[in-house]
Amino acid sequence: MTIKYIFFDLGGTLIDMSFANYAIVSAMKDILPENFNLKDVLSKWEQEGLSILYKKKREGEFFNERKLGYEGLKNVLSNFNIELNNMQILYLIKTIEHSLIQNYKPYQDTIPTLKYLFENGYDLGIITDGDENIVLNVLEKYELTNLFKVIIISSVVGAYKPDIKLFNAALKKAKCDSNNAIYVGDSIFDIFGAKKIGLTSVVINRNEHDKNTVFVDKLALPEFRDELKNIKPNYIINSLPELYQIIDDISKRN
Repeated sequence: MTIKYIFFDLGGTLIDMSFANYAIVSAMKDILPENFNLKDVLSKWEQEGLSILYKKKREGEFFNERKLGYEGLKNVLSNFNIELNNMQILYLIKTIEHSLIQNYKPYQDTIPTLKYLFENGYDLGIITDGDENIVLNVLEKYELTNLFKVIIISSVVGAYKPDIKLFNAALKKAKCDSNNAIYVGDSIFDIFGAKKIGLTSVVINRNEHDKNTVFVDKLALPEFRDELKNIKPNYIINSLPELYQIIDDISKRN
C-alpha cells in the first residue's frame, strides 16, 4: 500500500478550539444582562442546537452551523426571557463567528507537521464539519490554505460526519483510491465514516495519556452511539509527528 493523500479533520486535530467558550462569552457579554449566567446559556444552546440537528436530520433537511446556531440561540434566549429581534440575533451570531476565528489557533505541532508532509511529496486535504466562512478564514489566517489540495466542508457538501458523502467527495476531488489515503481525526466519531469507505484511520488523542482510551464524541447522533462503541481506529497517536512512522510502516508492507 502506498500512501498518497493524508486527510485531516480541523478542530481538535489541527486547530485548538479550547478557547471557543471564551470567544463566545466575549462576544455575548455586552448584549446579555450583567447578572446572567453565561454557562447556563452555553449549555442550553448546545443542547438546543443538537435537538434541532437531530430533528432536521430525521426530516431529511440540512442546517449549516450558522443556521443551527441562530435557531438554537433564538430558542434559548426566549426560554430565558431575553428578547432580541432577528437582526440582533444574527448580529450576535456573526460577532461570535468573528471571535472564534480570532481565538482558534493551530496546535504547536500542526504547522511543522503539515509542512514536513507537504515538502516530502504527500498531498494533503481537509475533511471537516463547520461553516465555510470560519474554516477558510482560519486556514487563511495561519497561511495554511495553500498546503491543502482538497478542502471538504460540511456546509458545502450538505452533510455532517460521519456521513460518507464527505469522504467520498474528498476522494473524488483528490482522484485518489481509499486504499492510498489516511484520515486523521480527534474522535471515534471523526473516523467512523472514513473507516466505512476503507480509509486508514488515525485518532489523535491529545488530551489522554492512555493510548487505549479514545474519545467518543458527545455530539454523536443518537442512532450512531451504540455502533460507535465498536469502532476501532487503525492507529492512535498523541501528536501529529507520530504520523511519520505510521506512513513509513504502511509503505514497508508493500
